[in-house]
Amino acid sequence: MPAPGVSVVMAVYNGLPYLAAAVDSILRQTMEDLELIIVDDGSTDGSAAVIADYEKQDARIRVLHRQNAGLAAARNAGIALARGGFIAMMDGDDESMPDRLRRQADFLQANPDVAAVACRCVFIDAEGRVLKVQRERTPLQDAGLPLEVQVRRVIVQANQTVMLRAKVASEFGGMVYRPFFTVLQDFDLSFRLAEKHRLANLNGAPLYRYRQYAPDKKSANLSSRDQALRWHCGSAAILSAWARQNGEPDPVETARDPRALLPLVAQLPSQIKAHRINDASAQCRRLLKENRLELAAEIITGLQTLAATEADRRVAGRTLRRILFYAVRGGKWRTVAAVTHALRRR
Repeated sequence: MPAPGVSVVMAVYNGLPYLAAAVDSILRQTMEDLELIIVDDGSTDGSAAVIADYEKQDARIRVLHRQNAGLAAARNAGIALARGGFIAMMDGDDESMPDRLRRQADFLQANPDVAAVACRCVFIDAEGRVLKVQRERTPLQDAGLPLEVQVRRVIVQANQTVMLRAKVASEFGGMVYRPFFTVLQDFDLSFRLAEKHRLANLNGAPLYRYRQYAPDKKSANLSSRDQALRWHCGSAAILSAWARQNGEPDPVETARDPRALLPLVAQLPSQIKAHRINDASAQCRRLLKENRLELAAEIITGLQTLAATEADRRVAGRTLRRILFYAVRGGKWRTVAAVTHALRRR
């Protein structure tokens, strides 16, 4: 069987009830020269039976069943099976627009110096109703830019929408996605790709429908969607990139938890730390609105570690006091104790 032009890798863990729509959106692509590699990551909800039915219907589908090992491991396993010159990622509860693969493949064909290209998303709810449209992103980023420039531009190649060259994926030795990053794997991958390669985003009409709904109903491949963990993983990805750019050992290779790297993040240059402080403030605002006080307190405590100036410390203190107010009002006494301790340390 000749190799296809594009291999689509879809990791699935308990993907019902959206799995059929996801698979159909790939099989109905205007680009037919493809294979769809579905990695069933130990589903227990009937997804395996749905996948088996599709495998019988279309010869372009290849299936790998495995014990649950998480999203990164499942994606890496699918990438290892890919035969196409281009590899496109896809989530088992989202949908690709009919022209997505053709548009991205045409772009990579026309731009041989670009390693990977992402596309815009339209965010939808559980019923498929449009929530918002992703803003346009930096269209092109050269290889090897200083990290201070990269964090300002933030050209993150969103996991679900990426198409990359198979020869570039092979450079990572089977570890395109690092399991250390249970969230923000795209942030880490973007930095690793950008060290040697040009990256691109397709702006214009969105080509991907990204489904957002209650966290307890979302695919369990992500072990946590907590904003606190997202912030720590983002900080770890930046620290990892900084170490590599400066010829130092990558701390992510030996660490067990992103939170343990915070003292090292505090040693980064002020321009890069400012990015993390700003991001922490934004994350906390979201958490406060959701009444997730303990997670907000965790981020603010980390922000205090990174605060480089007295002004930064005053901002951290104001936010801590606001958290304390909500914690007392809501009877969150463990949070009250933790925030009070953090305020005293100031």
